[in-house]
This record gives sequence, C-alpha cells and structure tokens, in this order.
Amino acid sequence: MLLYPLLAALSPEVTPANSKVHLASWNGSEEPLEVYRRGLGHFEEWQSYQTHRNFGRDYVVALIQLPDSSTQWLFAGAYVSRGCREVKRGHGMRWRYDLQRLSAYDSVLGRLVVDYRRRGRASYRLGNKQDPTTKAPFDSELAVYELRARPLGLPQFPGFKRVLLDFPTLKQVINQAELSWKTALSAVSGVYLITDTTDGKLYVGSAGGEEGIWGRWCQYLEGHGGNLELRKLIGERGFEYAHSFRFSILETADTSASPGELLEREAHWKVVLQSRLFGHNA
Repeated sequence: MLLYPLLAALSPEVTPANSKVHLASWNGSEEPLEVYRRGLGHFEEWQSYQTHRNFGRDYVVALIQLPDSSTQWLFAGAYVSRGCREVKRGHGMRWRYDLQRLSAYDSVLGRLVVDYRRRGRASYRLGNKQDPTTKAPFDSELAVYELRARPLGLPQFPGFKRVLLDFPTLKQVINQAELSWKTALSAVSGVYLITDTTDGKLYVGSAGGEEGIWGRWCQYLEGHGGNLELRKLIGERGFEYAHSFRFSILETADTSASPGELLEREAHWKVVLQSRLFGHNA
C-alpha cells in the first residue's frame, strides 16, 4: 500500500496534488528524530522555521528519516500551511511558517513507517511531481513499510549486555531522565566503551560513586565528558562530531566497588582493546 491512499482513507484533505513532502533528516547541526523524541511540539516548532520558502503548497506531509535505515521514514504528521513571514532567528533570517497539524491523521502519528529510497539530497518534494530518473510520480514511490503498535518513543532499557546508544539518543535519555535507564544505570558501577563510528577508534572509561554509570554518562552532554583526548577532538571538529559516538558497557560492578578496583578493570580493557595505542585514550 502507498502512503497517500492510506492518508486518504483517514481523511480526503491531503492529496499528492496539494501537498509537499518534507523529508526531514540530519542537516549538519540538528537531528530531527532527536527533536521529535523530545516531544511533538518541539518538532513542530523546529519544522516551522525554514531557510527558504520551502513549503509552497497548502499542505505539508512530514517524514523523519530513521537512523538505522536509509530508506525508512517515520510519519510525523500532516499540516495545513497558513502562510509564512520572514523573521530574525539566531544570527540570520528565517521563514516562519504557520503550520497547523491535522488531527485526522493523528491515529498513525509516530506509528507509520514509510519506505522510500531518496535519490540526491532534496528534502522538499512535490507530492505529484514526476521523478526525472524513474519517470514515475513521487507519490508512487512512498510505500507503507509498517504500522507500529505504539508510537515511537525513547527505547526502554534493554539489559546491561545489550546497551548500545548513539549520542543523540543518549542525550534524550538523560534530558528526559528516562526511568528504566536511570534506575538501571544508577544501580551499578562499571567500565564502559565509546566507539567512534567515523574511524573506528575506541575510548574506555570507568564510572563509580552513588549514581554509577548514569552519573558518569550525564557528564557527556557536551560530547566529551571532560576526557582529555575527546575534549581535544570535539574542540577541533565541533560538537556535531559527537553524533558519531556509540555508548556501550563492557562490564558492571557494585556501586560500592572502590575507585582502585574500577581503575584496574579500566586499565585491563584498555590493554585488551588497545585503546591507548589505536584509540582515543591518552
């Protein structure tokens, strides 16, 4: 089934001929899925500011690229556009759109996943425009991939052996103090691993004290956690570089474990993984 026929079954307002599709993906400074997970209102505010007059039709269909697939997009609502005006935002000017979400489509909001392989970098597509490569109208390429039982939210804690968090999700978990994560990570000390997915380099660290791993990971909101080499790396390449980090746990210990015990285990893993010689450990 295609996206637009599904939307038409819910309400006839939005059609390929009167709408534009916003393919929201990482723009070099912000991750729209991270914004969405902070709350729908945050995403709607983020989407309303545009560098150009990108929404030139009466309706906007918002799709957010999911991080684990280049072809899967989360339906983030359909909106009626009531015009725009130029406003000052930050150090420049932006077009501020008045976008009102259509409640008729809320039943699939955050649940509907669309399959679409984007060609090129275009983030704004006319619903019925013919693709120059395939000669097919754009709307015929938007296939329904799945309808999830529950809307997308923060992941629940999966167990210590299965922890693998990208940096944007780690920020969301911490900023929202997601209960399952905070409860589990606050209960243990241990040794953790940061993988730099850009070049494969590793960083090994340890965490102890009353708040255990949770307390230590909270210190990474600025990307480097105060670590010498990571601070230098973020300083040279910018905060956005932290988006390439993945956090996992090598081993856990009781929160009563002494600093000496934790440092000994940390040193062991640095040798095993050669993170001083080939990684980000100093």
